Amino acid sequence: ASDAATSEAKVRSGTVEVGDLVIETQHAYQFNPLRLVVSGDFVDDLDQPLIEDVQAAVKQMSGFQLVSHRGLADLALYVLRPNRDGAGRYGYTESSGQRLPQSHRKQPPEVWVLTPQDQVLHDTMRISFSDKQEGLHRLQKNLKAFAWTREIKQLNAGGNVPNVQVEVSLLRPDMMCVNGCLTAPDDTSLHKTPYRTIESHVLNDMHVRAERGDAVTFSIKNEDENRSWFVYLLDIAPDGKVLRIFPTKYTIQDDARLKHGERIDLAKNRWLYFTEPGIETIKLIVSSDPIDVRLLENEEGFRAMKELNSLERLLKSADLRRGDFERAKVENWGTLQADYEVLEH
Repeated sequence: ASDAATSEAKVRSGTVEVGDLVIETQHAYQFNPLRLVVSGDFVDDLDQPLIEDVQAAVKQMSGFQLVSHRGLADLALYVLRPNRDGAGRYGYTESSGQRLPQSHRKQPPEVWVLTPQDQVLHDTMRISFSDKQEGLHRLQKNLKAFAWTREIKQLNAGGNVPNVQVEVSLLRPDMMCVNGCLTAPDDTSLHKTPYRTIESHVLNDMHVRAERGDAVTFSIKNEDENRSWFVYLLDIAPDGKVLRIFPTKYTIQDDARLKHGERIDLAKNRWLYFTEPGIETIKLIVSSDPIDVRLLENEEGFRAMKELNSLERLLKSADLRRGDFERAKVENWGTLQADYEVLEH
């Protein structure tokens, strides 16, 4: 396709004028629907009505498809009734390899979003259904946030990559570091934490392992000898957040523009910290024209959100046109990205 995205609308009454605000009411994702199966420990009796309500909620959402068997599903929405202790920890039995806590009929229901390996997609994907309506609302919002991250990850220009290079440095805290140590730009403590460089590499389609507590910083260079490019760096976090790394929200639009041969080093003012386990995706978007990068962000991630979805909320708050990015020709934009698998120490 020659466009990053397209939109269609029907004007049922009145006329559209320059400066009018348009809000997206239905979104068509640029990927095959995510296949979901809804099941539970008490699927045949106690929780059958709740499971039917969850299935009905999924049917209302674009980007998802219900399937009947676990083996066909990308994700499972599993209804269970676990015990918790006084500290809120879930009760597991002594059986080895158990991934889900045992259900008890007298406990309130929860819906967990699980991978095919019975792993919870994220801690905030354990959703209480003691209040069914609030639970359904939050489940839908979190699934939409997950679908949004998937769409941003898959956003590309058909293999076209402008000649912009991003060098990434993976850093790790090391109190014994003596030579070549770095200190975080926001570390204002008297006892500053030194970091040592674990490795440096060029951002590309790769899979890198990191540890919780590590950080990365970036150097961006426009190696195109003939033209300027607008450069945007995004972080797609394990908790469903999509946030800009560069340029920051406090800069003007033209700060994203790199002239031919220009290089910008973010090590002195912009670090990204890996604060939780999971897959952290760094995505570079390069465009010949400026874009309103807020349209790609989702600052809430997997949690309770306002009634409007992320794109609707951004469009409502932005007194800006959608920008030329949505109609950019293939030769005028491109992307790169890499996944960082963040592990516990």
